[in-house]
Amino acid sequence: MRAGDWTKITTPHFTVFSEASEGRTRDWAVEFELFRRGLAHVVTVDAAQSGPVTLVLFGSDRRLKPFKPLEKGKPSRVAGYFVRIAERNMIALSVAGARDDVREVIYHEGVHWYLAGLDRRPPVWLEEGLAEVFGTFALHGNAFSYGNPRPDYVRLIRVMSPMPMTRLAELSRGTMRYNGAHESTARLFYAQSWAVVHQLMFDDALKGREALQRLLHRSMDANDSDEAIEAAMGCSYAETDARLNDYLLRRSYQRQQIPFNRAEIDAGFSLQPVEDSEVDLVLGGLLLGVERPDEAAPYLRRAAGARFEDPSPWELLGQMEWMQGHRAEAASYFEQALVRGSRSAVTHLYLGQSELAPGMLSRGTIQSAASHFAAAIHANPRHEIAYEGLATTTTMLRDEAGAETEALLRQGEQRFPANPRLQLALAMTELKSGKSETAGRRLQRVLASPDLDNPTAAFTRELVAEWERKAEGAKAHATARSTP
Repeated sequence: MRAGDWTKITTPHFTVFSEASEGRTRDWAVEFELFRRGLAHVVTVDAAQSGPVTLVLFGSDRRLKPFKPLEKGKPSRVAGYFVRIAERNMIALSVAGARDDVREVIYHEGVHWYLAGLDRRPPVWLEEGLAEVFGTFALHGNAFSYGNPRPDYVRLIRVMSPMPMTRLAELSRGTMRYNGAHESTARLFYAQSWAVVHQLMFDDALKGREALQRLLHRSMDANDSDEAIEAAMGCSYAETDARLNDYLLRRSYQRQQIPFNRAEIDAGFSLQPVEDSEVDLVLGGLLLGVERPDEAAPYLRRAAGARFEDPSPWELLGQMEWMQGHRAEAASYFEQALVRGSRSAVTHLYLGQSELAPGMLSRGTIQSAASHFAAAIHANPRHEIAYEGLATTTTMLRDEAGAETEALLRQGEQRFPANPRLQLALAMTELKSGKSETAGRRLQRVLASPDLDNPTAAFTRELVAEWERKAEGAKAHATARSTP
């Protein structure tokens, strides 16, 4: 596939590469821009934090087929998909097979892309509920709509009976199962998440949307406890259950319809020339996103050769080698990306992890890894794994954390208060700086964490023993001083 077969349109918020005609490509660009505006009408985020998104439009299913995800070794039957790779968001679809169900998948996943711009991940039911509400996005002449009714979901909830809000809130990505005996629970979860969010948005639009904003933009030091969520919603879970039961008995549901000016939107689009290396980079990225690294390799190597000073192909080559378990080769490519000015948090994340390879550890490599994790946090403060990596290196060094490291760890604690490795690193630095009481309380919380792995648990017990020795020493010292 060469550049002459492609059209490229850039917009302020995304880029479109297309095998279709310019007119068809502009139609899709307008549709996706309206979808983005519909989301912005409900949720305000920093667009720069959501990351770039690229739409790749193939002229037919036959042209899309070599870039589809594999199912039992063969291209799946999907007509479109959404992938994230190395902080890039990519949508691929066949415009010839762009059915409503394909649009629903694309727009559902598009919500996840957009919400990545929030400082904190929303509760799972809220994010999935918004994705289901906007999955029904549609154009109607000179207007677009979102929040269209889902009678299939209403029927499903009525037949299965809604789960209590307490149960809906406790289900997470880690506990959800999508097949076998758990499939019905997953289906009910998505249906009921849609219903709760739809009710928030449309039942009492003013109060509901105020609650929605509080849930999405709650303060950084909040946690996801039931009490915090209920406070943001403005009502208890029991009240939410009662309201939802009433809502499901309705015969009709509202939706939002907004007029738009096609000419005004189109004026913000720019038709750009396409280079072969750009096509190679995009197609290689898609293949990586669907976990076909061997097939991605020739595209990415051609792109790196033609775009020698561009860090993007080197970042993707690093990702490709890492995906195949070639850590040394991956690190070499990521280093090349840094030399070429990469600002990607992912580059630093992988370099930090490569420094911690078994058998290669020394104080110097651990310190180097810590620097990479800190750089990853500065580049993108929303990656939990970067904070976790910094916490791990802090405990490995067994030193009191410096001021900058401690500040980053505390920033991570605000974003991810339940992460035991962050709690452990902070407990260690508090213990070494003489804040024994605070460290002791934190260590007890770590030991009570359900997500505790064996190495973290072992080091926690070691620190608890050190804390107990210091507490006994302080007690003995106080007794000695008080003895006449």
